[in-house]
Amino acid sequence: MSMKEKLLFISPRCPIPPFVKGDQKRSYVFIKSLETQYEVDLISFTDRILTREDHAFLRSLVHSYQIFRRSKIKALLTMLLGSITFQPFQYLYFYDLKAQKAINNLLKENNYNFVFCQLSRVAGYIIDKDISAHKIIDFQDCFSENMINRSRNETNLLKKFIFAYESFLVKRAEKDTLKKCSLAIFVSDRDASIHQGYKEKIRIIPVSINTNLFTYKERTPRKHPELLFFGNMGYFPNYDAAIWFIDYVFPLIEQKIPNIKLTIVGTNPPHKLSIRKQNNISITGFVNSFNPYLKRADLAILPIRAGSGMQNKILEALASGLPVVCSPQVIAGSPELSPFVKVSILEPNTFSNNVINCLKSYREMQKMTRAGNKYIAKHYSSKAVASRLLGILATYKKRNE
Repeated sequence: MSMKEKLLFISPRCPIPPFVKGDQKRSYVFIKSLETQYEVDLISFTDRILTREDHAFLRSLVHSYQIFRRSKIKALLTMLLGSITFQPFQYLYFYDLKAQKAINNLLKENNYNFVFCQLSRVAGYIIDKDISAHKIIDFQDCFSENMINRSRNETNLLKKFIFAYESFLVKRAEKDTLKKCSLAIFVSDRDASIHQGYKEKIRIIPVSINTNLFTYKERTPRKHPELLFFGNMGYFPNYDAAIWFIDYVFPLIEQKIPNIKLTIVGTNPPHKLSIRKQNNISITGFVNSFNPYLKRADLAILPIRAGSGMQNKILEALASGLPVVCSPQVIAGSPELSPFVKVSILEPNTFSNNVINCLKSYREMQKMTRAGNKYIAKHYSSKAVASRLLGILATYKKRNE
């Protein structure tokens, strides 16, 4: 019989590979570390049928699991019917009555020390319950800030209103969750600072990177350089950045470096991005791994205009030895990484000149990248982040015994 304390982990997306979403990867890293000291029961959601390999993976990961199939039609109906409650749409999207019953039963049958919610979107399952377990919410990013940024960058007036309204609802829900939870985790001080008055509850745990997967490669300048932008291209900040770069920046670079190539890698690119594919612009869609592209490219460009949180992209590029040109928005969540990248304002001429200059002074860029690689290995490895999580829980438990 296990002598470990019990922990219930609720995540909106099933933490099985391939990790398409950042919160999936973060859930996996957290669960792997938590299982060393806790008996973890998992409640999660998926939009596909799990394979034998998926079940084997989950059995090796946690003590027990219940995964609920979430169809988009069912989720949309829940959002429509739940809209009269004035809950955020993204919270309603992940709500499931069967999951709620399963969680209620687990809470009744088990003496959990902690209930850990990966993202505030699933905190509604437990936040109002009168339970002895400590409620830990990993907000990750400040999603209300994401929504208001998207509203500001939207030209369609109806969409602009919808995103602004969703931001209002999410911010209200985030404040309510912060008020009722035991501990709140954010990836950066920038995101945490948006909510004032809860400093004693907030802890910072940055995103992590598997330094065994993303390994350093030394590079030499090439006559036919390749630029790389990568990430989930179904995510607004990513496809918005890609379209802006293709339309306004890349033509200026081509004037100076005619043989340059641009590769945009990531799942679910929308039609308005896919139609911009050209002979020297490749848009791949889904790939099994970013690694081959990170190893092949000469320079990562990260012209993000909207968004919050901390960008996995910058860690993965530097860990792979790939120099980076990025916007201030990318580095805002991790300012300590600014000495290792070229930060450029989002003005077409300025951004294009910075890309060109970085390719011309490639050896200097590589020195910065090499230093960044060492810094990441020390502070952002999965092991370092896991250790921080366990330390936070241990300290909290000791103070509240």
